[in-house]
Order: sequence, then structure tokens, then C-alpha cells
Amino acid sequence: MRSNMTHSMTTHWTFHPHFKPTQALAEHLVDAHKLRHKRIVEIGCGNGAFLKLLCGRGNNTGKGFDPSFPDDFTPMPGVDFVKGYFGHMEARQGFDFLCCRHVLEHIENPLAFLQRLSRMSATSPAATFYFEVPNGDFVLGGEGLWDVIYPHVSYFTEETLPALFKRAGFQVLAVGKTFSGQFLTIEASVSGRANNASSDLQCQRKSEATTAYMNSFATQFAKAVRDWSACLTHLSEAGKPFAFWGAGAKGVTFLNLVPKAGHIAQVIDSNPRKQQMFVPGTGQHISAPESLRKAPPSAIILLNAAYREEIRLSLAAQGMKPSIITRPNYPA
Repeated sequence: MRSNMTHSMTTHWTFHPHFKPTQALAEHLVDAHKLRHKRIVEIGCGNGAFLKLLCGRGNNTGKGFDPSFPDDFTPMPGVDFVKGYFGHMEARQGFDFLCCRHVLEHIENPLAFLQRLSRMSATSPAATFYFEVPNGDFVLGGEGLWDVIYPHVSYFTEETLPALFKRAGFQVLAVGKTFSGQFLTIEASVSGRANNASSDLQCQRKSEATTAYMNSFATQFAKAVRDWSACLTHLSEAGKPFAFWGAGAKGVTFLNLVPKAGHIAQVIDSNPRKQQMFVPGTGQHISAPESLRKAPPSAIILLNAAYREEIRLSLAAQGMKPSIITRPNYPA
């Protein structure tokens, strides 16, 4: 996939309907980059589940780095984790593939981070790098407006992300969208040469559209708050029991900012680490999906439409068929 690529190209791929997103992504990367019996590094590995998928599907060895890495409760042969940062000493050991998902948007100076990574990786000139970040145009354009949160200090577009990598000394192999356009992906290799001029030109190509998104964002956000507030009022007045699904970043923002959302009785999340906890700010109790069987709702509010079918099938298997509302004007 790399040998004939000398410039950025846009790629699009979709998830197999029977796979969860991370499983589909692992399949794609292993097949696309021939990751079999290779050495893989993951920066910001979280709980290590994705690295294990990559290693398991290609008989690879892997090493994950994350200062907040929890204990490894399900060890896997050939996969190790470091509760710390990826540095020069680790880079000198060499690797074939490095992935970093949903980390770059949290880094205060992403250019300095990538420049350092490029220099450190000179000992692995044949390695491929895969990064994944939120799609800035998707967020600012209105579809993902609930993703404007303080831990995200940067947002990237299809133009600015490759420009950033080129400035840092990478050769961009491919740029794409995934997860219904919500995420941007970039595949690169170390070129050792910064390219500021072409990066500046590329950034200008779509700046007008991104600027328009930014200029209208406040208006769009205010309208979304009003519309959702009216939707909640309608559901309450109709006497229909409803639940809210998703206590992540989007959900916390929604529940704290939309009038009456902080009083929704049932807040659901499929992540076991969030269950039996409470929503920051509003203090709403977070329950597991199974709890809905005690009092089945007639409607569920879901901010991320990409999960709609998965949730619908999961609830149907438990004998529940509530309306799933992903937009405030969606009929309940």
C-alpha cells in the first residue's frame, strides 16, 4: 500500500455490520499494511484492547504506552504495556507500525510532538504511522457540536492534518474519514524533510468552508439547545417515559447545558467503568443497558447516530423497541 504513494490521497472505508468499530479498524489495518509477524507500538493505548486486537489478528508483537494505563487483567503473549511515555530509548528498539488514536487533539503543541516523534523514529525508516482524530469540520459543521470539550485543545480538518504532518517531517501516504465521517485518519512515513510551503498552500484550499463553520457555530449551538429543550418538553408533556444513552463527553455536555436534561431519570451507558457512577455536574446516576428492562422507555435520546442500529438490535434482543431519537425533530 505504501510503495507507490508519493502524495496525499483520500481514502474512505466502512465498518462491516457484524463488527464493532475497533474490530473493523484492526482488520482493515492488518490487511492494508500487511501487519503479520511485525512489531507494533501504540501511543496512548488506553486499556490496551486495540493493541491486542492488532497483535492477535496478525500474530504481531506489541508495546503500548499510556501514563494512565490500568493493570493488565488479561495478559496476552507478546504484548507489553508501559505506564508512561514513548521516548528515545523505546524508539531505538525499532518498530514496523505505530498507531496513535485520539491523542493528538489533547496535546498542547501537536507540531512539536510530531517533530520529536519524527526525529526519534529515524531508526525505523520503513515504519508506517497511523493517527486518528476527531474531524474538525464534522464538529464545527453542526453534526458533532457536542464534541467541543475542554480536553480537546486542537481540531483538525482534511487539509490541516496532512499539512501538520508534512511540517513535522513526515510523508503523507493517505488521509481518510471513518466512523460516518466523524473521525479523520492519516497514514504516514518518516521523510525527514519538513515541507512548509506546500503545507501552507494546502491549508488554504478549504479554509473558507471551515471559517464559515466557525462563524456560524455559536448560532447552531444555541439553536440545538433550544430545539432539544423543546423536544424534552414535548416528551414530558406527552407522558412518555424516555432515557438518555451515552455518558461520555457528548452526553455530559448535553445533560449540563440543555434545560431539563439534567432531570432525565434514566441515563444509560454500555461502558462498565461508567456504570453505577454519576454524571459530572448534574449528578445523574448512570446505569447499565440491562436496567431498562425494569421500566422500558418509549423513547431513547442518542446523540451519536452511528450507534443507532447497534443499540436498536441490542434492545430488540431484550424485547424492547423504543423510538431512538438522534435529532430533536425526530418523531418519537
